Amino acid sequence: MARPRKRKYISKTQKLINKGVYKARPKGRPPKNSEWNYKTGQYEKALPRELLKAANERLRKLEKVSGLSKSSEMYQLMSKYAESYPKTKGKIYDQEALEQGKLRFINKTKFDKLSADEKEYYIERLKRFMESTTTTKLGIKAAHKQSYDTFMKRYGKKFPNLTQEQYEEFFKAYNYNVVGDSEDHFEYSEWSKVLDNIKIDEVMTDREMETVMQYVRADDWLGLRNSEYAKYLTRI
Repeated sequence: MARPRKRKYISKTQKLINKGVYKARPKGRPPKNSEWNYKTGQYEKALPRELLKAANERLRKLEKVSGLSKSSEMYQLMSKYAESYPKTKGKIYDQEALEQGKLRFINKTKFDKLSADEKEYYIERLKRFMESTTTTKLGIKAAHKQSYDTFMKRYGKKFPNLTQEQYEEFFKAYNYNVVGDSEDHFEYSEWSKVLDNIKIDEVMTDREMETVMQYVRADDWLGLRNSEYAKYLTRI
């Protein structure tokens, strides 16, 4: 008596292809750094998983070191996007993590649900974050030192007693309250209240604070010269 033939296993994806719900991947080598989307029937950007893992670890380190995330305007800009624009620019950040006070890029499962354009944007932001020198402790320190030295070279005669620590605290408040948020506008009197704890008002007058802001406008404090970021730095 002949053995009954085993039923050939058909994956869920193949079943949907057979039903015409999904489109089969064409033969041949796929484009570099891409993967086939069975729903749209086209190749789309593949998520660089190792880069994602490294980026989320870097975000964790920025949050772990006290005050470091507030010193990074890249971090602050991303936070503003995640909080203020969760359905557009902030869609690439994990909202569940944000509720716990953590900033993270979304995982592979959520990435797969993005549109092709959103995937492109996600990967661009991911790479820009990893390439930025102001997303690491050493990079932030070096940028602060260079910024302070340049500032004092230009304006040191006006307030020779300004220390690097005071300068950094001033811009930490600036990053935390202003960068990335096109809706908020602060009067200089409000800045005085924000900065009372670091006594910078004893060193800088309101007019000198305005000069500092003009410096930020003109010189793009930590090198964010991309027009997308520049618009957030020029509205004070």
